[in-house]
Amino acid sequence: MTPTITVITATFNSSQTLAWTIESVLQQDFTDFEYFIIGDACTDNTAEVVARYNDPRIHFVSLATNSGSQATPNNHGLELAKGTWVAYLGHDDLWLPWHLSSLLNTAITHHSSLVYGMCAVFEPTGLNNISGIRAATRTINNYIVAPSSWLHRRTQQRWRNPDQLGIGVDNDFMLRFTRANPTVSESGRLSVLKYPSPWWRLYQKTKDFPQQMAWQKIRQNSEQIEHEVLLEAAQLASRLRSKHLTFWQGIREGIKPFIVNLLITFPTFPLFRWYFQYLRVIVRRQRGLPPKH
Repeated sequence: MTPTITVITATFNSSQTLAWTIESVLQQDFTDFEYFIIGDACTDNTAEVVARYNDPRIHFVSLATNSGSQATPNNHGLELAKGTWVAYLGHDDLWLPWHLSSLLNTAITHHSSLVYGMCAVFEPTGLNNISGIRAATRTINNYIVAPSSWLHRRTQQRWRNPDQLGIGVDNDFMLRFTRANPTVSESGRLSVLKYPSPWWRLYQKTKDFPQQMAWQKIRQNSEQIEHEVLLEAAQLASRLRSKHLTFWQGIREGIKPFIVNLLITFPTFPLFRWYFQYLRVIVRRQRGLPPKH
């Protein structure tokens, strides 16, 4: 039987966080999915962790050559996908139990080609921001949300080589997809918890993973953690509104949309590409990875 949704997780040597990620997929209240976990030539015990789950919906593939990016594993997952819809989940992110059902219901109701939910992004000091509610001043052509938030119709479009871009492969994929398929909707509900590995230095951790505590809370009372996060988001927004920017902070905030639009409009411009590749090296070091693997 053909599944309704194909879920894809690209992973590299993050078996401890991957276990909680898998748990959050298996606890979805929408169950008609297949799940491809694509290892980017993993050298840790990722295969053993995946094998613990005796679920016929889970399929693990370990690529022979490391690409250093989610683009190649995601493309492999798309080649294997049979679902009408595709969802992605980062190997250190978590879904709340209604993620797939809320996005699919929104897509069907609004006849959308891509839907995204609200995503809470955490740093070690607490909530950093929530994406997934687009301001009236932003268009879908300059608004980006993390792939863990998406549900899109299966497509022939593929993820591009990050070495050729001046923006992230996820930003590039979403922008190209939405330009070709402009029917995009928001679910309007928080359904993703994200823990960016550069901020948490997750590849250097051996204990005290934030996902573990979050997953325990999700299992105990997922609606309660949704309430707590939204309350923290309201408090964060209130503090930001009352904060007075310095002159230079005001200048920086003023030109940020202009810079973002340039990057989005010219994603392969040589200068942007050079600078982005430089930043990729810095981010890999922050994660605890060598410049290349």
